Amino acid sequence: MLSLAVLLVSGSAAAGPAVGARFLNVPASVRQMGMGGVALGEPDVLRTWSNPAALGALDARAQIAFNGGSGDRDIEQAVSGGGGFRLSDALSLGALFSYRGLTFDEVDAAGAKGAAVGRTSTAFGVAGCWSWRWLNAGVTLKGVSDSSAQDTEKLTAGAADAGVVATFQEFTAGAAFRNAGTALHADDATIPGGVSLPTELRAGIAYRFPSLLVGAEMVTGSGPGAGLAFWVSDELAVRGGMARIGQPDAAITAGFSALLTKLGALKNVGVDYGLALQSPYAEHRVNLSVAFGALPGTK
Repeated sequence: MLSLAVLLVSGSAAAGPAVGARFLNVPASVRQMGMGGVALGEPDVLRTWSNPAALGALDARAQIAFNGGSGDRDIEQAVSGGGGFRLSDALSLGALFSYRGLTFDEVDAAGAKGAAVGRTSTAFGVAGCWSWRWLNAGVTLKGVSDSSAQDTEKLTAGAADAGVVATFQEFTAGAAFRNAGTALHADDATIPGGVSLPTELRAGIAYRFPSLLVGAEMVTGSGPGAGLAFWVSDELAVRGGMARIGQPDAAITAGFSALLTKLGALKNVGVDYGLALQSPYAEHRVNLSVAFGALPGTK
């Protein structure tokens, strides 16, 4: 969305410390996106991007997901994906990636448009989660790069996320601290104050009724989000919510999930659609996922 494009480039033009790679705090999960950004309550491998402890909630031996989309009249492109594997009852491993590409016009002090410029941001990570009874604890280690067409160097950094998720019957609570790591650019004469990563603390709750999931989450820097998912049937769920509640860039979100087929060892082959509407702009994303294999200790 347009606000993200502004945030990505504003730091380099301002004096003092700047924050880059803001895309790191955009949900990689389309299901999460449709629920107002809430990262809890469902077995969704891409929610691991927001809280690494979500990796322990997978309901199959393995899950793979891949999605893409665009926003802001196609000036923004987004691609995310990943996979998770339950090695045992206690240990799960995963790998994830996220890419954001932006193209927009330069604007001078008088408001006149200049040449079109582009910026790309990419991150790759590996995650691990330890599970014990009702508690999951996870860590993600990732590499980040941020660059634009006019930059002479690509900014890179390493970062780590840590999170916990606790489940008591139908109630889930979780918290995560994200993007603790090295600076994208050190403080020097070219960029006074340097460029840091956008650290984030998030905490939330979710409750699962027989056909309904409701959740809310507070996120530093972007404000609270809340949403729900309603299962019309075993094969279809619809979602809705609001992200960044009370903020200037608050967005109404919606989406659906449809089960396509069940074949042999494939437990779930499905498609998800997510929409984030920040008038007059909108972001659309489509996800394809597959889960397969029995959980460790089951047949």
